[in-house]
Amino acid sequence: IRWPGKIPAGKVSDEIVADLDWYSTLAHLIGEEKRIPGDRPVDSINQADFLLGKQENSNREHVVTFVGDRIFAVKWRTLKVHYYTAEGTFSPIVEHTFPPVYDIKNDPGETRELWRSEGYSHIWVMRPVMAVVGKLQASMKQYPNIAPGQDFAGYR
Repeated sequence: IRWPGKIPAGKVSDEIVADLDWYSTLAHLIGEEKRIPGDRPVDSINQADFLLGKQENSNREHVVTFVGDRIFAVKWRTLKVHYYTAEGTFSPIVEHTFPPVYDIKNDPGETRELWRSEGYSHIWVMRPVMAVVGKLQASMKQYPNIAPGQDFAGYR
């Protein structure tokens, strides 16, 4: 990200910022937070203070990856848990009974699956990841996605 005089040049970070965070971040930066809906959850998180160097850490510690309506993976801190995988775009989708876990900070290519290689030493990560998934599923039940072609009529 380049914004001379605002964002420190040359800074590198392993913190999590999702593409959907631009919605809240840009609204904040231009003083238009009022345009962010308040009648439903918004997945975007304001990252302005982090990007401007006013705080060291991102305001996000996880990202959930969907393909269609399926949760394919959850990145939590430096670990990534895969519920489904596919070798390529047109390959069959594989559902995992025991989701593989990768340390994407030290293995960004996801070549070393931690459960198999370290004897289930990372099973603890399932607790915070399942909390993220459970909270998201409860929110989606209360505030369902709008079907394609459907007009949004508000929530009850």
